[in-house]
Amino acid sequence: MGLFDVLRNLAQNGPPGVAPKLNALAHQLRSGASFEGSLGGYVPLGATPDQARRVDLVNQQQRMAEEWAAENPKTALLHGLVSGGQPGGAATVFHGSPHLFNKFSLGKVGTGEGAQSYGHGLYFADNPAVAKTYAVPEATYQRVTGGMSPKQEFAHDLLSQGRDSNSVWQAMVQKYGRQAADTAEFQDAYDAAVAANKAGAFYKVDLPDPAIAKMLDWDKPLSAQSEHVKASLQNVASPIMKEAFERDWTAHKLITTLEQRLGHEQQVPNSLPGVTQRVGGKEATSRMLRDAGIPGTQYLDAGSRGTGTGTRNYVVFDDSLLKILSRE
Repeated sequence: MGLFDVLRNLAQNGPPGVAPKLNALAHQLRSGASFEGSLGGYVPLGATPDQARRVDLVNQQQRMAEEWAAENPKTALLHGLVSGGQPGGAATVFHGSPHLFNKFSLGKVGTGEGAQSYGHGLYFADNPAVAKTYAVPEATYQRVTGGMSPKQEFAHDLLSQGRDSNSVWQAMVQKYGRQAADTAEFQDAYDAAVAANKAGAFYKVDLPDPAIAKMLDWDKPLSAQSEHVKASLQNVASPIMKEAFERDWTAHKLITTLEQRLGHEQQVPNSLPGVTQRVGGKEATSRMLRDAGIPGTQYLDAGSRGTGTGTRNYVVFDDSLLKILSRE
């Protein structure tokens, strides 16, 4: 890849704030591309001022490209902006959760705030602000999922209104009676509501750069996926793969189709006989892709999708890849 292509890709995939400058530099370079190749970045004796200016521009661009790639290794790797072997380092990503834990586990998928819309797995963000929106108190999650007793719900609703714990206790006594307040069940409900109303957890996590490079890009067609992904998909044992490649499906269409095909019908709890829903397809699809050598998916976050560039979210199908650096 030539330096012009490097800068153009940096402008398209790098931070939005530097994109205009990088674009301008890239297009200035285009007119002097052959000159760059002949001089190799050095100003020869007797060079004209215009030639010297072009070489200086090349050197400036090269420094910018190298500095940006060093600061953003995973993006540089994903878009082919670094040469040589793949870096063995890890990208720093973020995760928000109502729950406290010391290790990520796929067995806990579905117990948080997300709807698993981009695949069955563990979700992480480039942008810490995105992850923090999911670091809600445990009580908020329990309240909306029906995980509280009526007494816990009553206490939680008062606490979420800003009432202090003493006034909440008094309100519970007034509602349920002094005799009820003397029971262990009453005390446990109060204690659980107070504890659960503490802030959720925010995790800083290492995710290996090579794993990101092997992920499916949610919005890209199969023809535009990495060579690793295209080769790995040949190992997916599904009759739809031939059609997927022939019609050049996006990763989105491929995954949602696999989820539908691999799922099974199940009676909806507490519903009329014959009312069913399709279940199991998301987990089976992630497992199938992981076994084929694809460790997850990646996609632009909500703040970046409108421009087509910016920060990304990642869905990880293999919990052994992850290392927690810190928890707040």
